[in-house]
Amino acid sequence: MRVLALSLASLTLLCLLSGCQSRGPDVSGRIFTVIPPNDNRDYAQGSLLIGTKRYPEYRMSVRKTTLIRQSSGIFPHPIRFSDLRVGQTVQVETTGTLLESFPAQAIAARILVVQNATPAPR
Repeated sequence: MRVLALSLASLTLLCLLSGCQSRGPDVSGRIFTVIPPNDNRDYAQGSLLIGTKRYPEYRMSVRKTTLIRQSSGIFPHPIRFSDLRVGQTVQVETTGTLLESFPAQAIAARILVVQNATPAPR
């Protein structure tokens, strides 16, 4: 009975922990426009236009609840929306809904900057 209870507790813990992991990026591409918020809504930080190989343009709404991180070393560190720049390569996880318009539109849940913008040649 004790082994059964321990096995059940381990299985429950495993199921709970696996649900806490992110599912991976929905969109990976390069930022080509950073759009500041156009109103005073409390939830909006702005938007990003992202180009990918699969689809020419995505408009990602960035909320104050969006987790934005910079990949550096083993552990990504948090950054602000104002730190995002044109030319950076990002991976974006959405909240789930993707509007199939042009540009395609979604709300970003998580943004990971995987590569900084490359400087222009001199």
